[in-house]
Amino acid sequence: MAALTLGDMVRQVQQDLDDRKERQWKVEEIRRWLNEGYRLVWREILQVDEHYAAVEATFSYTGSTRHLNLNTAVDAAGGTKIYKIHGIWDATNASGTHVGTLLRPIKYIDQADYADSGLDGQTSNESSQRAYFVFGDPISFGLAPVPASARTIRMLYTPHITAMSELDSAPTGVPEDNQDAIVAYACKMARARVKEDTQQDEMRYAQLSNMNKRSTEDRSRQRSRPVHVADPSDYSDYGGQYYGEFT
Repeated sequence: MAALTLGDMVRQVQQDLDDRKERQWKVEEIRRWLNEGYRLVWREILQVDEHYAAVEATFSYTGSTRHLNLNTAVDAAGGTKIYKIHGIWDATNASGTHVGTLLRPIKYIDQADYADSGLDGQTSNESSQRAYFVFGDPISFGLAPVPASARTIRMLYTPHITAMSELDSAPTGVPEDNQDAIVAYACKMARARVKEDTQQDEMRYAQLSNMNKRSTEDRSRQRSRPVHVADPSDYSDYGGQYYGEFT
């Protein structure tokens, strides 16, 4: 199946609704419903496989800096918005084959614990004693204790999707075999607006949604593979603590 563009999906919805001449539904309405469906399908995929759309970024954290703007750290233009953070590593001294030392997430107010313990006055750059915190919108990112010199930070995160605005734009982050569900959602919303029977569209969307979840699970299993861990401390998950979601 070829990837669909916004223009392709608009035409498919018009064909399914038998409304190619825009008698009942304007293109602007269809585009809005398609973007709603896009966001919904994307989130359903992440519920099954939260790392499906994850990407890695590496940036420099200036020494003696309390916190920085995380959006501009990963994208100088500031156009990238972070949806979810999966993990933060200090990669300053990591070799080419290691991700770095996993940093523990703490709350902003817990920086005081580092001052009370004496770690706040630490002048070395020992990664194992360091944690990170995030707060605000746009997201600010900080290290505790504050490092004395620059550190290389590696982050695994999922960026927000961007609404399809041009007819040649595509639903990035949604696999090609999941895109029919976006069309089905738009058809359902279109018929609901004019109070037509939506039962068939709702059944079609539910069927496609279930198929998409199964295909996402299959892709997730196929990507899973054994990993040789050279240093277990680098890959500790701190008991699966929640890293935070930003919407």
